[in-house]
Amino acid sequence: MRLFVALPVAEQVRARLVDAVASWRSEEVAPGWRFTRPEGWHVTLAFLGDVDEGLIERAGTVAAEAVAQAGVVELALGDVDDFRGRVLHVQVHDRPQGMVAGLGARLQAALAAAGLPVQQRDVTPHLTLARAR
Repeated sequence: MRLFVALPVAEQVRARLVDAVASWRSEEVAPGWRFTRPEGWHVTLAFLGDVDEGLIERAGTVAAEAVAQAGVVELALGDVDDFRGRVLHVQVHDRPQGMVAGLGARLQAALAAAGLPVQQRDVTPHLTLARAR
């Protein structure tokens, strides 16, 4: 099973973003892009990849403990951009700045310390809208 830990997108934010990008979701407007489903939009903190289903509960417990004292983070949507022409995304700005990246680093370290197969990578807060075909 493909496993990751992420921050969800509030329903009212999702609805406004769906409306904002609705006109882009056609092959005529955005040729070569495969758009993601709005119900799947999230801000990834840690990616574990394909893991045995028996590790899901353990990963959840470790993740919950790692973020329990995180405090409140305020998120705001920024500009639309792309990562090297491969991923169309909306930038996400956090306040206090760097909190999401720090939370991701702490979470990834905790998962790795627990022996879980987490990929160690810097967290750049964003919502993926589409991927290049």
